[in-house]
Amino acid sequence: MTTDKRQSLVSLFPMPGAVILAVDDTPSHLRLLRNLITSVGGQVFEAESAEMARVQLMRVSPDVILLDIDMPGMDGLTFCRELKANPSLSHTPVIFLSGTADDFDKVEAFLSGGADFIGKPFHPADVLARVSHHVKMVRAQQALKEEKEILSKLNEQLVMAHQETADVFGVLAEQIRGKLIGGKYHLEARIGSGGFSVVYRADEVVTGNKVAVKILRPGNPQGAAMRVQRFAQEASSCMRIQHLNVIKILDSATTPDGFTYLVMELLEGHPLSEEIRRGYPLSLQRSLEIILPVCDVLLAAHNVGVLHRDIKPSNIFLHKQKEGEIVKVLDFGIAKLLTDDGQHRLDSTQTGEVIGTLNYMSPEQRLGMRCDGRTDVFSTGVVLYEMLTSQLPFQRHVQMMATDPPGVLPDERNQTLAPASTHNPAVPAAIDELIAWALTREPTARPTMSEFLHRLRSTCSELFGTGLSFQQSTRSSNE
Repeated sequence: MTTDKRQSLVSLFPMPGAVILAVDDTPSHLRLLRNLITSVGGQVFEAESAEMARVQLMRVSPDVILLDIDMPGMDGLTFCRELKANPSLSHTPVIFLSGTADDFDKVEAFLSGGADFIGKPFHPADVLARVSHHVKMVRAQQALKEEKEILSKLNEQLVMAHQETADVFGVLAEQIRGKLIGGKYHLEARIGSGGFSVVYRADEVVTGNKVAVKILRPGNPQGAAMRVQRFAQEASSCMRIQHLNVIKILDSATTPDGFTYLVMELLEGHPLSEEIRRGYPLSLQRSLEIILPVCDVLLAAHNVGVLHRDIKPSNIFLHKQKEGEIVKVLDFGIAKLLTDDGQHRLDSTQTGEVIGTLNYMSPEQRLGMRCDGRTDVFSTGVVLYEMLTSQLPFQRHVQMMATDPPGVLPDERNQTLAPASTHNPAVPAAIDELIAWALTREPTARPTMSEFLHRLRSTCSELFGTGLSFQQSTRSSNE
């Protein structure tokens, strides 16, 4: 090979540091392979049989194995199958070498686990191009593996840091019990805890009234501003709606020592999620008595430009009071405010950010697209379906595949909505149709909350006459 040709190949197929195992019973072939690969910066280990190759593999971990098919003793096809059965070598690419042009040999080579095939006599550029390609692939896989290991370690450190923060706040939460916060509220028992806050039963010192005080958990500084903003947004949204079935926000502040808190009316009872977890469907009347005030709240919210975006059973509270049960809609912390044209106004989320609870999200919300009131209609339809059937309308899996389009869950591609009546024969056709309307995938074909609530009330009147009641006017003050 001339100097010019050698330099040209080096520039085309550089392989500095590559380790190649060449297995061939013809010494001249081994010599040619050694000269070619070393000329571009690689290192070659040679073997004239499978037995000698096993000895070499005890010394080195090759990036690529070049393997002759016809050899004395064990042939290359059998040896390749042996290599692929070894976990430490199963991912090492094997390039077969053969002087035959038999297509059957090529098929057998790939079936035995080969990654490529080179015919004899060798063409230098062909050998280097193929070996270089597989070396690059191996290096890329190694880099991905190393990156994954680094990310895994960083994730472990992050989890540990979060756990340490949670542990510290857990101790702090116990220490502040019995304390006076904001100079107004005497904290008693802890009654709830979430990812971002802890809730205490408290006494308002001046009036003696029982209230609930939600205190923001501390966290990493990067997300602190966002959490405080959502805390403030919860207060702002609830006060903006002013509805009997929305939890009342009484006060909101940050103490001089850095505690951000909300003061809310104290609720007694349990969330809807506890009733659903009992494993049997709620009655039609019970389900409608719960969902009607939820819809009334959401309509009132939409009318003043607020989307909830996280309607789910755990955010619907069944409050017990001496006058009877009243449904309360909770957690407007991720609500989004709307402009007059019904589009997003910039708030604590960024374009394309997906916020909410996956099983109850509308398709457009999961895609991070612009949403209007119909995204709350979709979530409401999911909750109604779940109450009536004790299961979700779509069987969804959180884990996504790399090939799945963004926001489209794998199980949704071929799933159609089974009417609620297929799981609960007590559900009438009119309710099946109403739920199907709410769960329409295309938002423009879905009803607004006003349309949905109007039809829901009409259906309830047809089914129950005046026998259906709930703790709120059957006409929205904002409609």
